[in-house]
Amino acid sequence: MSEYKFTMPSLGADMEVGQIVKWLVKPGDTVKRGDIVAVVETAKGNIEIEVWHSGTVAQIVVETFVEVPVGTVLAVIDSEEKMIGEVKSTSSVPTSQKPPRLRASPSARKIARELRVDLHKVTGSGPHGIIHRKDVEKFVTIAQKPSKRVKASPAARKLAKEMNVDLASISPKGKVIQRQDVLEALAQHKKKSKKSDVKEQQKAMRKAIAAAMSRSKKEIPHYYLGHRINMHEALSWLERENSNRPLPSRLIYAVLLVKATALALRKIPELNGFYKNGEFVPSEQINVGMAISLRTGGLIAPALFDVDKKNLEQLMTEFRDLVKRARRNKLKGAEMTQPTVTLTNLGEKGVETVFGVIYPPQVALVGFGSVTQHVCAVNNGLCSQPFIHASLAADHRVSDGHRGGLFLRELDRLLQNPQQLC
Repeated sequence: MSEYKFTMPSLGADMEVGQIVKWLVKPGDTVKRGDIVAVVETAKGNIEIEVWHSGTVAQIVVETFVEVPVGTVLAVIDSEEKMIGEVKSTSSVPTSQKPPRLRASPSARKIARELRVDLHKVTGSGPHGIIHRKDVEKFVTIAQKPSKRVKASPAARKLAKEMNVDLASISPKGKVIQRQDVLEALAQHKKKSKKSDVKEQQKAMRKAIAAAMSRSKKEIPHYYLGHRINMHEALSWLERENSNRPLPSRLIYAVLLVKATALALRKIPELNGFYKNGEFVPSEQINVGMAISLRTGGLIAPALFDVDKKNLEQLMTEFRDLVKRARRNKLKGAEMTQPTVTLTNLGEKGVETVFGVIYPPQVALVGFGSVTQHVCAVNNGLCSQPFIHASLAADHRVSDGHRGGLFLRELDRLLQNPQQLC
């Protein structure tokens, strides 16, 4: 039996640290390859992470709400599978080393650093004493306020004690603080904390995106190509196809773009894969990262897997599910770590042309703008037809403009022959 060390995965080029917010297994549990075993909090939200070896959980090394570097051993699994080519991380901690006992959310740690608060002095209100941002804010408020005699009813004092509320921070409607005043103060504080957490999450995501994009432009020699594609045949085919489908199962033209991109990548494989350790590593799978904007702000690009091998109906179902889970913080680790190329479609925003930034270690990004009408020559006459502008951002270390041009030409051919996308 082999010992498999389950480590903190890198869920993006911008990720350096993470923390488990929830374990879904415990010592003694049996796990299978692909099982979701934990939820990791990152700057881009909560991600469900899978285990890639079957076996029995022998030890949980890192407890919840402890921030650790990527590569740190999180758990030990006794597995009968042979470990092939497993690389030991230099940042892993030995299983005998116990992580810090202090449990605090990232936003709590951040504000504590800014305000120079010793978290060991703060009482956490979360499960198992986990410290949240609101706990640090409350600690600072109490520390800064001079002590004074507060007039409050017995019921108000009892509730305030139970809910860890500082009566001095409440402005009563009358001369004496009543129970209702405490309830209203709690509701108001909860509302403010929620807004504050959302803003904090937005800042963290923008910071993570900035780090990844800055690295991309610094390290990757981008080249850009653009091509206008006639969408008359594709949209006419789509209209005929949807006329025979019930409303919930109808296709959108974006799914044609995804499938056409994947099939074109078969012909130009040097646009599909990763640049690692100074060389290109092609991918046998074509996993398209779909750029999805979040309602709270920010952008993520989780993968649709094996796009070239699936029919349009499968892709439509999976795409809807992916968007829904992305906006609910329910993505899986593999969806964030295994895209081999990224596709961004800003057509619904009214943008005609997109020139994106490659997400490292990928080597290409495909962009689409909106479908717009243009006058063109057809059968010796002029008419108006729908066109879409496709763009390619690619890594010049791996491919060149000639190969990029062939990719766009193949994309054009496929979209003008939509029956080949089925």
